[in-house]
Amino acid sequence: MANLTPKNFAFNNVVVTYDAVRIEGFADQGDAIQWAPNGEAITSTMGPDGELAINKQVEKPARLTLRLMATSESVGYLSALANIQRQPGYAGPYPACSIVDGNTGSVWTSPAAWVVQQPSTSFGTEVGSVEFVIEGKWVVSLKGVS
Repeated sequence: MANLTPKNFAFNNVVVTYDAVRIEGFADQGDAIQWAPNGEAITSTMGPDGELAINKQVEKPARLTLRLMATSESVGYLSALANIQRQPGYAGPYPACSIVDGNTGSVWTSPAAWVVQQPSTSFGTEVGSVEFVIEGKWVVSLKGVS
């Protein structure tokens, strides 16, 4: 069985870059960085004769959710990129995005990624967190598997 749990985990050893800019100012509560496949990559179906067929989705986009403090400078940067990408007729380029886990050596990279969800703007007496969702076709290289 694979053991992906490092002996000591340090969140500051996880680096996210988008368009070669390091994203900083992550929220303290909950999962600040979450990468998830977008749907099932492998499905199975049973034929009428009892034969099992395995279906694989190749290069299905995955989603990266970033939870940042509302005061983070990265919020302005990501919002500006999202606004550019949402312009009518915009066809790219879409910048590369990566997550590097310095704790394990695992790397998630997408040569072209786009912002699919940016946070709404809100005002109040307390500063909270905001979420951006970035989608792309990712290559995953997990290290430390034994």
